[in-house]
Amino acid sequence: MTSKTILIVDTDTDTIQKIMSTLESEDYLVFTASERDVSIQMAKKVNPSLIFINIGMSGASGLEICKTIHDTETLKNVPIVIITPHGGAIDSRYTALYGIVDSLKKPFTSEELISKTKNMLAIEFVEAQPVEETVAQPIEEVTTQPVEEEIDVKLFEEEGIRAKPTEEQLEVRSVEDEAE
Repeated sequence: MTSKTILIVDTDTDTIQKIMSTLESEDYLVFTASERDVSIQMAKKVNPSLIFINIGMSGASGLEICKTIHDTETLKNVPIVIITPHGGAIDSRYTALYGIVDSLKKPFTSEELISKTKNMLAIEFVEAQPVEETVAQPIEEVTTQPVEEEIDVKLFEEEGIRAKPTEEQLEVRSVEDEAE
């Protein structure tokens, strides 16, 4: 297994230790930081594949750290998972503004951490690009080709669907065509 690099940004030593020991046992290369400036410099230096940031750190704003990392050109596509006491889905605006793609609800099990890590590393994250507006062009010519597949007529008839028009239906169509 190729060792992926993971950065943990948190001030809680128990959480850091739990994440480190769990991920290192899975052969991930784990770095930690507990201060804003150190975490940003560390992210630039180690170029992690995934970042876990505690959103409610003491003495630092987790969202501010997320934004600074996400605004760094070399790090903007690195997925950020926030560690939070609240679970739930991440609003797409947080992904666009802060690079936050998922959350890990405390307390979490080692299995939840490993699963979340593997899932996040399996997804390729790219910066969202603005959608170009296009103007629909009129279709100048439509061509059709006959279908070359065989149709199971018996199956249609069992369902009460006629695969071939009756003589009467053909006559009705012929009269309608002449009327137009």
